[in-house]
Amino acid sequence: MQRFFLLKGNKNSCIIGANFILSQSLTSFKGKPFMNILILNHYAGSIDLGMEYRPFYLAKEWEKNNHKATIIAGTYSHIRTKNPEIEGKYSITKVDGIQYFWIKTPRYSANGLKRFFSMLVFTFRIYSLTKVILKNNKYDAVIASSTYPLDIFPARYISKKCHAKLVYEVHDLWPLSPMELGGLSKWNPFIMLMQYAENFAYKKSDKVISLLPFTLSHMLAHGLKKEKWNYIPNGIDLNQWENFKNIPDNVMIKLNEIKKTFSKIVAYTGTFGLANALDSLLDASKLVNDMQVAFVLFGKGPLTSHLKERIEKENLENVFLFEPVPKNSIPHLLS
Repeated sequence: MQRFFLLKGNKNSCIIGANFILSQSLTSFKGKPFMNILILNHYAGSIDLGMEYRPFYLAKEWEKNNHKATIIAGTYSHIRTKNPEIEGKYSITKVDGIQYFWIKTPRYSANGLKRFFSMLVFTFRIYSLTKVILKNNKYDAVIASSTYPLDIFPARYISKKCHAKLVYEVHDLWPLSPMELGGLSKWNPFIMLMQYAENFAYKKSDKVISLLPFTLSHMLAHGLKKEKWNYIPNGIDLNQWENFKNIPDNVMIKLNEIKKTFSKIVAYTGTFGLANALDSLLDASKLVNDMQVAFVLFGKGPLTSHLKERIEKENLENVFLFEPVPKNSIPHLLS
């Protein structure tokens, strides 16, 4: 049998776009000219909805190569710019030509029990909706791609039903990341559940895709066979950088005001989360507050309120928070 994924990460894959390369590697699967691919990602978004973008771009490239892709996602994500509203437990819609299977998930405001409950709802509802998901569909590949590893269980269940290849895609090393960032013990019930899921994923998946370059030793220690490991980082869509949209007028006006007051600008675009170390950025802003350096942060996330409180309490007059701009406006913003 031909290898399911052919490429390891390299310099060109980072520059050109790993999502394009992954689509090319899939075309050789069983020599099939057509594949039906299912992606499970609780937080999947799109250009209009916001992060996470990777499932959307992968699906777009696969569709260009005459494959079909369906994305299963939760209706609420803390990192999307906007979340879809649906009635009932699920809804099937098209987003820019890509089929999304939305599963109703509860809202939450930060990391904690409510977010964990949302994870459980997403995972168990996939099981309960399996007949609907598989209706008139036989998938060739099932990709478990949520940040947390729990979706490996329904992904394997579906893959067994379809006799499909099972792929586990790793964004962050869970439960190592919440242990390191949140100080949680390895005996914490949440951590123990995530550890069981991670080990299960490495053992049962046909291939493991890591967005991070140096994860192999960790995965080997948790039961992965070396030949399953592939490094395919996030890439870029060059077309979006050549055909971008201008940032909103109100943002342009505010940036021009900042430019008149400050001689240099440090910009950040992305999630306001614990893993993004934005407290360190605010600490740095205090060290240069007499050097006419402004810090502009575009995004949102669990730490939005915390950052606003720090800026106000510590009188950080050279730090400015902005709502996220549309993804296709990022090239203009950074320019």
